Amino acid sequence: MCFPTNNGSSASTTATAATAGKENGPFTLLVKLNFATSSLVSSFLAEIQPLCEYIRQHEPTTLSYEVLLSDQDDTMVTLLERYEDKENAYLTVHRSSVPFQNFRAKLKAMQEKGLVKVDGGSYLDSGVGYVDSKDRSNPAVVATDRAIVSATPSIAATSRSQPSRHVAKISDLSRPEIASILSLAMKMKANPEAYHNALHNKTLLMLFEKPSLRTRVSLEAGMTSLGGHAIAYMMGDSPLGVKESYEDTGAVLSRMSDAVTARVKSREQIAGLAANSTIPVINALDDYAHPMQMLADMQVMLEYLGVSPDGTANGLQGIKFAFCGDLNNNVTYDLMRAGCIMGMDVRVAGPKGGDFSIEQSVLDECAKLSAAASNAGTVKVCETAEEAVAGADFVYTDSWMSYGVKGEAREKRFNQLLPYQVNAELMKYAKPSTKFMNCLPAMRGDEQTSEVIDGPQSIVFDQAENRLHAQKALLVKLIKREIV
Repeated sequence: MCFPTNNGSSASTTATAATAGKENGPFTLLVKLNFATSSLVSSFLAEIQPLCEYIRQHEPTTLSYEVLLSDQDDTMVTLLERYEDKENAYLTVHRSSVPFQNFRAKLKAMQEKGLVKVDGGSYLDSGVGYVDSKDRSNPAVVATDRAIVSATPSIAATSRSQPSRHVAKISDLSRPEIASILSLAMKMKANPEAYHNALHNKTLLMLFEKPSLRTRVSLEAGMTSLGGHAIAYMMGDSPLGVKESYEDTGAVLSRMSDAVTARVKSREQIAGLAANSTIPVINALDDYAHPMQMLADMQVMLEYLGVSPDGTANGLQGIKFAFCGDLNNNVTYDLMRAGCIMGMDVRVAGPKGGDFSIEQSVLDECAKLSAAASNAGTVKVCETAEEAVAGADFVYTDSWMSYGVKGEAREKRFNQLLPYQVNAELMKYAKPSTKFMNCLPAMRGDEQTSEVIDGPQSIVFDQAENRLHAQKALLVKLIKREIV
C-alpha cells in the first residue's frame, strides 16, 4: 500500500514496481504510525475500515492487510501489507480505489497537523514502508503485536483481550459497515450451510429484562447454526444493576463469553455494560434504539428492491420511507438514523407534544448525519399520515401500546394515535408497489388494520425472518473483529 513519506509525498508506483519485481514470492511491507494521543487511534481504525472491507471484497487471494496495535504503547500502530507475489504486488486494484485515496488523504492530513508520525520511508527510499523481516507465520515472533483489523477473515484476530466494538444504536455503525453486514446476511440466508462453523465454540450471553420472542429465538437459533452457543439470562429475579453494577457485570462477562446482547429498559444499562467490557455488547432493545431490528428491516427492503449482496452500500439510496404512529419510540429513532446513514428520504408522522415528542438529541443527531455526506438521507416530521405516506416505497408502523397499558389510559392513547393508523385508505396515498412493514408484535385494529397486515403488500413475516440472518452476520462481524 502506498503511504506518504515523512515529508508528505507518496511513492512512485512505477519506480517501486520495477525494483520490487527483481524477486518473486511473498513479501510484506510495513509502516509504523505514532499517534499524538491514544484517542486518535480509535478514529484512525474507523477511517481505515472501508479500505479493509474493499480489499476483503476485491483482493482476498492476492493481498492480506492487517493493522497491529502494540501492547506496550497504546499510541503505536503498525500496518502490514502482505503480498502473495512480490513481482505483481503493485498491480493490485485497491491502489486506484476511492477507499484507498480517501484513507491516504486523511492520513496525510493528520500528518500535516502533527497528529501522527509516519515511519515507513526507508524501503528503497520509496516511501511505501519497510520490508518486514519478521516471520509472521510464527505467533511467537509477533507476540507483542495484536491484529485488530484484517482484510482477510482467515487472519482476523478474535481474542477477548483485543479491542471490541459495541453497538448501542444503528448509528454506531458506518454506512460501509452496515453494507458489509447486510451483504453477509444475504449470503448467509442464501447458503446457511457455508457458515455452519463460523462461530465454532463461541458463546453469546443474552440478557433479558424485557420479554422477547423474535430476539431470543433468532439469536439462539443463529448461534447454533453458526456452530456456537447462546445462553439466555432472565433479569427479573437477578441482582444485576442492584447488588452488582452493570459496569462490573460487563467486566465479568468479558472473561466468560464472546459477546453480550441485552434487551433492557434504558440506554444507561447498555452504556454500563459496555463501559468495562472487552467483548462486543449489542443493544437488543432499550428505550433509545433497536439496531438489530434495523439490520433486519434494511435487509428485507433490499430483497424486495431486488438488490444483490454486492449492491448493499447504495441499494437504499433515494428510497422513500414512511413511518406512522408513536414517534417517541426506540424503533422510530433508529429508523430515522438508519435512513440518514443509508441515503433514504424518511418521513415520519404521529401525534405532537407530550409523551409523543421526538427527543431533541435524536433530531440533532439526524441533522448531523444528514450533513455528514453528500449522499446522506434526510428526515422530515410531517403534519399528517397522508403527507408522510404519499409516494412512499415502504410504509412502517409499530405497536401503539406498551405492556401493561390498560383502561382509560389505553383508550386515550388509542384515540390520539388513531389518525395515524395504517389502513387501506391511507395506503392509497402510497404506490401500488409499496410494501408494508411492522417489526411485530402487531395488534390488528390498532396500529394497522387486518386488511393491510394480512394483505398482498405486507412483508412483515419476511421482515421477522431476517432477524435471524441479519443478527448472524452482525455477530460474525463483531466476534471475529472484522468490525472494530
